[in-house]
Amino acid sequence: MANTAFPWVAFERLVGALACRIGSQPTVERIRMTPWSSMSFSGHRICFALWLDGAQGRDRATALTDDLDYTEFDLGDRILADILVMNQSINRAGARIEIEALLLANE
Repeated sequence: MANTAFPWVAFERLVGALACRIGSQPTVERIRMTPWSSMSFSGHRICFALWLDGAQGRDRATALTDDLDYTEFDLGDRILADILVMNQSINRAGARIEIEALLLANE
């Protein structure tokens, strides 16, 4: 039976790995999760926004998003099947990045 519980630990690991890429802890502004399944896999599609505060937000946003879709992450009992930057906005106060990720149960 597929693990359909929201993958909090995997999500926290993903945000932690993204923080390591930029050397700073981003603020998670919102999270939206929807169950996802195919004939062979099940998991969750997670849409979330990160806020990178301050004048260095632009540089950190670039460091975070460069080659993001080719990066591998250790997420414990989940597999990151897909990750995509959906939107990015930068201003003097910082940068906001909207990300969509597909986390699959590793069964």
